[in-house]
Amino acid sequence: EAGLVMAVCEPDELDARVSALATELASKAPLAVAGILDAVIQGGPKSLEEGLAHEYAALERVSSSEDVQEGVLAFFQKRTPNFKGK
Repeated sequence: EAGLVMAVCEPDELDARVSALATELASKAPLAVAGILDAVIQGGPKSLEEGLAHEYAALERVSSSEDVQEGVLAFFQKRTPNFKGK
């Protein structure tokens, strides 16, 4: 277990909370979300130095993606980005 808790809710609220979180994550850049998940899962059990190296490698992979270019362009054009996972 990673020991991470994002929220606590009543059992009858769980489905709605999970659905809201899934909707929010789905609106984010898929490569960035995948990189974060990988860093948490794979980097967690490593030493600080190894974990940071793992995160840096993921950052290098994502930083040259079309999604990064789209995110920056959308920001300056004040519009919602259209991420494609590329």
